[in-house]
Amino acid sequence: MPKLEANLKVLGSQTQDAKAKVHTVLSSVTIAYVFTKYNVYLTYENHEILLKCLKLPPNKEACLEFMKSIDNFDNNILTPFIQTILQYYRKQSSNRLFVRHWLSALPLLHFLRRETKPFDDMTCEKPINFSNSKWWGLGELPCKDIQKHITAGEAIAMLQNLESAFDMDRLLKRTFLILCPVEIYVYLLKTGSFSCLELCITMRKLLPDKTSFSYSESFVKSLAVFFKELNETLSNMSPSKCPKYRLPETLILLNSLVRLAVNLTHYLELSQVEVLCRLVECLVTAIDLQKRGIDLENDSVVSERENDSDENLSTPYQLTDISKMSSFFNEQFAAVDDFMNKKLSAVYLEYCRASEWNQELRAWTELLSLSAPEIFKKPWKDKFITKFKSRIHKVPLLRQIDLFALFDQQKCNTDIVTCLSDSAFEAVDKLAKGGQGERDAFERLSRNSSTNAIRLLREMLRKAWPTEKKEDNQLNDREKDEVLLKHLLTWSTWPGFLKFFGSSSSAKDKLTEDHDCAIMMTRAESCLDNLIKSVEKGTVTVATLKFLEEHSDQYLKLGEIHKTTQKVSISIEDSFSQRRRELEAFLTLRKHVECFIYFSDKFTSVDEKLRVLRDKIVQDYNELSICDLCTKRSGGYDIVFFNLDDKFHEMVSKITEIKNSQIFKKLWQKYGEKLKNELVTMEVMFTKIWSRILDKLKSINEQFLDGEMQLKKVDKYLVMCNTDYDGLEEEFMLLSRYFSGTAHLGGVKKKLGVSIKKVRSYKQLFDAQQAALAILELQEVMGLEGDFSQVEKIKEIIGGKFERQAIKSVSDNLLKAGELLKDINPTRRSCLMAFTKCFDLVTWLRKSIQDEQELKVFVDLAMISAGEDDMEIDRISCMHTSCLGFGSLIFGCKTDHGFDDLMRLCQPVWQAVDANPSIEEKL
Repeated sequence: MPKLEANLKVLGSQTQDAKAKVHTVLSSVTIAYVFTKYNVYLTYENHEILLKCLKLPPNKEACLEFMKSIDNFDNNILTPFIQTILQYYRKQSSNRLFVRHWLSALPLLHFLRRETKPFDDMTCEKPINFSNSKWWGLGELPCKDIQKHITAGEAIAMLQNLESAFDMDRLLKRTFLILCPVEIYVYLLKTGSFSCLELCITMRKLLPDKTSFSYSESFVKSLAVFFKELNETLSNMSPSKCPKYRLPETLILLNSLVRLAVNLTHYLELSQVEVLCRLVECLVTAIDLQKRGIDLENDSVVSERENDSDENLSTPYQLTDISKMSSFFNEQFAAVDDFMNKKLSAVYLEYCRASEWNQELRAWTELLSLSAPEIFKKPWKDKFITKFKSRIHKVPLLRQIDLFALFDQQKCNTDIVTCLSDSAFEAVDKLAKGGQGERDAFERLSRNSSTNAIRLLREMLRKAWPTEKKEDNQLNDREKDEVLLKHLLTWSTWPGFLKFFGSSSSAKDKLTEDHDCAIMMTRAESCLDNLIKSVEKGTVTVATLKFLEEHSDQYLKLGEIHKTTQKVSISIEDSFSQRRRELEAFLTLRKHVECFIYFSDKFTSVDEKLRVLRDKIVQDYNELSICDLCTKRSGGYDIVFFNLDDKFHEMVSKITEIKNSQIFKKLWQKYGEKLKNELVTMEVMFTKIWSRILDKLKSINEQFLDGEMQLKKVDKYLVMCNTDYDGLEEEFMLLSRYFSGTAHLGGVKKKLGVSIKKVRSYKQLFDAQQAALAILELQEVMGLEGDFSQVEKIKEIIGGKFERQAIKSVSDNLLKAGELLKDINPTRRSCLMAFTKCFDLVTWLRKSIQDEQELKVFVDLAMISAGEDDMEIDRISCMHTSCLGFGSLIFGCKTDHGFDDLMRLCQPVWQAVDANPSIEEKL
């Protein structure tokens, strides 16, 4: 059409007449309106020319003239006009060949619809409606259809033609972005024409429309590259570009990064977690950038710091200081955590293949290689290291070793390597300590990967090696040997460790390629060899042998492995058992000698042999060799350390058996006292003390068991046992066991039981005899004429010098008689005797006072008349307590009363005596 061609010619001319060009554009848009409204058919060429004529010149003067012309129209006219033009744009958007010209003409529609103004900045401070494309300048336009017409190559080619219009129409940049394939976003970012915010918001709009089939390996890789480049861009930005007023835009950017991460978790595989990590890095970089920008703005001395680098412009901060922004980090963090939980739940570590395991490790490596400020990195790292450790520790111990052996260290993060090494180390250690699976553990290591096995075992050796051996910390050779010996016997992995390397010379060669490990192995093997030889020869010290006893299982394991690898024929277990028996024999005799020295310690004048024996008992024997203490001989052991003759050996051994006997102690004291002024030798002690004591003890024991011992002597021995009948029984059981052994112990116990029972009864009879005497004396003093025949009979039965009779004289008849007076214990008997002695007072009271009630009145009056005289008050108080306590006897006894009446009157007295034992003294 001539008019359109003329318009195109004007727009393409070099004229600077803005009005002429605007008039031409208005003419062209009017033509588009008319042709669209009346459905006028145009050829392809005419449509192409018309779209070219709708392209506004990218200069301010022309654009302002255009907007001024538009403003002259009434809204009632302009609104339907715009709708018709929109219809034209919508129709032409469906033609793939017109896309380039269509985009160039789009600013006209944006300005007509007042979606933006020419050369105006566009901010993003309000929430975006992602349900339509209005934010991108494509409201009511078929966005998805247009996207299909633009390939990556075409988009890149169009960019050069459109860049000149981006300053004029900032909205056009968004339109172009949403129409471009995501794969070229990294290219678009690098051009610098698009902000990070625009790119992220647009990607957030585009990704949800994609299906799972869209997430090819190349597409995911392009996302990872884009987010990596985005993070670089943010890192290189100056904080001065992020003052406080930009915070709303930053929050929108952060929100978009979070939403992108959440969306991507639905489509990514575990191996593609790199994309999420790059997203997290973008988010924390944006947060840190905004924080530093705000700090810079708040700095009151910016001018003094203009030359400072960006790193110096921020002050240290906590996540709580940036709660608005850090909440996005927490949300994104949680999304990644949920993603890992979901993906890992489908991978069973106990059964997975090596390829699956290494793929998972690459994911963990990505997570733990996150590049971020420490304030963000620490919680991230702590979380995922804990999760990784927990995951490893859930599988069986042997499988943990497998997982270590299968991983490729060169491709793993150092934290992953450390965790796997530690878990394998602990697994081997636990299997060794538990005594189960140790062999399997080392077989797994050698079967799966010799390289990893050697690396682990080297690390295990280094970690377990005692620190005292690593540093020159002033230990002497003996102390160093002790430290190494302790390590050999306490590190439960040593048996499997030595067996593994003993059975494989190549494995040992690889281990000892490391200089430190070579030295450690040499020292350990040498220490073990010397230890085994010392046990075999008896040169092992007491302290070392005791330590071996504490760790006997470990020592025997190490010994058998050493025997196999060194091909020696000695019996490790037999020589160890022999040394233990020798030590036990020495310690037993030492205990006997110690007891003997205790009893002979009071002798001040002793011969050289006894003095040496005393010195030896306090000597520290722990560093002496077993062969210096004891040697084996036919039928037993010769304790060369003490060098005792056989009879003295027997004496000191027997003393220990009988040392707890109270009678023995008394006799030792008695016979020892006779030697206090003599030179005491072992022979003197044997003949003048020990032999005599044995004869005496044997006689005493036989007399007691046979019942021939006088009760008076029994009293003496009972006093030695603190009047404890159980103690007396234990005393004679000890003596009986010593003299009779265990062969006839049953008969001895029976005889001893009979004697003890009679002794117990004898004491009761003695008390009854004394009670009878007290009652008969009271009868005589009070002149009681009633029946006391039962008490007189008891006196006759028990007799006078009863304690001079033998144990066997205690008969059943005597016991029956004693039952009658069993209630009168020694305390009550003593009170009756005191009452008898005070009968003059009793007689005076009976004459002066009628009964107990009158006695109370008398005491009260006496207390009043006593005044403040302390002695008088004490006397009256004693009279009150005692006379009232004995009141039933004082006022109740009649001349015709007999024994039964007397016992009835005594009942209140017993109660008073039991409640107040001092009543006798007060009377």
